[in-house]
Amino acid sequence: MTKKLYRHSDNDLLTVITKESDGEVFDVNSVSEAEYSLMKAVNGIPIVSKSIGTGGITKLEETNTLKIRLEDTEMDMSKGEYWHKLVIINLLGDRLPPVFFEQVTIE
Repeated sequence: MTKKLYRHSDNDLLTVITKESDGEVFDVNSVSEAEYSLMKAVNGIPIVSKSIGTGGITKLEETNTLKIRLEDTEMDMSKGEYWHKLVIINLLGDRLPPVFFEQVTIE
């Protein structure tokens, strides 16, 4: 099932990071940076970008999640199919495989 985001609305994405190899939950305190991109096409130019450093992504330590905030003013694109991905960088500076890289419907 394709995830949905909504035009002209605030959208909050809450993500628990799990290790692909064993499904173990990754400690959010082990994340030094996170980068979110929303693109029209696979590997296209991001039309919305977020990070911990520049804002839009927050570590929620009490629930061990990352919160990605898409503001209503950023969600002014046409309805349709898009792609989004989240990549994290650990405390050693290693860029890890995407937490998710999937299609999303904008309604």
